[in-house]
Amino acid sequence: MVRAMAEKDVEAEEVKLQKTEDPVAPPVAPVRSPRFLPKRLQGVSVLTPLAPEIYRVENRLGAPTKGLAQRRSRSVSDVDPASVVLWGSTVTGRDEGDWIRCEAGVSFWAPWATPG
Repeated sequence: MVRAMAEKDVEAEEVKLQKTEDPVAPPVAPVRSPRFLPKRLQGVSVLTPLAPEIYRVENRLGAPTKGLAQRRSRSVSDVDPASVVLWGSTVTGRDEGDWIRCEAGVSFWAPWATPG
């Protein structure tokens, strides 16, 4: 008898869930906010414009890192460690003064590997 009541409770909960879910609405993907790249670090230019909204990321600082970390905001200290653009790569973004705004799903191209 207890088992039958528990099964009824589960069935009632499933019906309730079915009524509250919207079968037409597609699942919503998380939206990634834009990221920013500084044009200069420590007074040294690290982005070279190649064409409108296209820039090459250059290690003129001699930094021992793999690349330039994007920022979550227009603050040099607001680094996004999960979003690094390799030195020598090309990025697309909108010029916003001292910063380049890279939209969600930023496009960048890694440098060509050359035998040497």
